[in-house]
Order: sequence, then C-alpha cells, then structure tokens
Amino acid sequence: MFDIVDKLCKEFNFAVYHNLFEDVLKFKMEVVEKVFDIDRKKYREKYGYQLTNYYYYPDHKLNDCLKYVDEQYDLHRYYKELDVYVPNYFVVVDDQDKVHFTVEWRENTLTLFPPHIDYIYYRVGLENKILPYDEVMAKIEKMTVSVPGFLQNTKVIEHKALKKVMKILKKSKFTPINQSLVHIEIDQVMDI
Repeated sequence: MFDIVDKLCKEFNFAVYHNLFEDVLKFKMEVVEKVFDIDRKKYREKYGYQLTNYYYYPDHKLNDCLKYVDEQYDLHRYYKELDVYVPNYFVVVDDQDKVHFTVEWRENTLTLFPPHIDYIYYRVGLENKILPYDEVMAKIEKMTVSVPGFLQNTKVIEHKALKKVMKILKKSKFTPINQSLVHIEIDQVMDI
C-alpha cells in the first residue's frame, strides 16, 4: 500500500499528512512506516479487548504464508501433472497461544512443503502422527528441491526419491509432540 502511495506522491507531487506530523511532509517510506507502527500499537492498547480471539505471528513470516495461500491455486495447477500434492495450511495454537502453521502429508504422496511450517500431520492409513517439520527436513532435505521462482524455503519431494523418503520416515524416531494443538482460522492471525 505504501509503495502505491509513494508512486502517487512522486507522479503528482503530492505530500502526506498524519495527525502526528506538525505539517504536511514529502513522502518518506521510513517516516510513514514508523508512524503506522506507532498508530498500530496505540490501537492495540486502546482496543485490545476486541482482539481477544486473535493471535500474533511475525509479519515477515505471515507475509510469506499469505503469499503461499494466494498462489496456491497456481501451484496446484502447475504440479497437478507431476502428481504432487499442494497442501492447505492448518493453523493451530499451542497451550501458550503460540501460532504454528502446519500441513498434512499422506504416506506415499509427493508433497510440496510451504514456508514456515512447524509441524506435519503425517497420515499413515487411518492414523495421524504429528511430526516436527525441522526434524523431518533434517532427514529428507537432500531428497527435496526448492520450488523454482517461488518463496524461499518452499520445498517439494523429488519424484525419484519418494520410496527412499518413505523408508527413512518409517525407520526414524521423532520427538513426540505432547502439547495440545487447537485449530484456528487463518483470519484469526495478525502480524506483530
């Protein structure tokens, strides 16, 4: 939004104003962003009671996650012919109200892993296991490739490596997840 305002100000020689300014100013991205952050914090302090059903997540990570959600259909179309599953995010909160982005992965399925995942719901038949994403990736990262021209840390399992990945997952022990995870909607997540 600020980039659009910047272009308009340059093209039409506009200035910007906010009640924190003494007078109108030439558009400066750093100043406007700082004022926006100050206003956002004041709003949270004043109307925090309205935000009780909302959870906070770092803005740079949330931007990546929302970009994935926005581009998911195109990724699905691209990978459909390659028989790669493009999962939806499942957003969960733990006992300390910390937000975690998770995905589902079905056994023997080529899967794309979007950025900033904390847990994988790994489905083997009718059984669901919750696996820590970092531990899984530490074991199978050599058999994944980055999605070309997309967000960093978006990985997909190589087609020829699927059987090897499944063998590794069957043999491996992962840290058990003992905390309860409660599903929330993605629109309940706000940037910090």
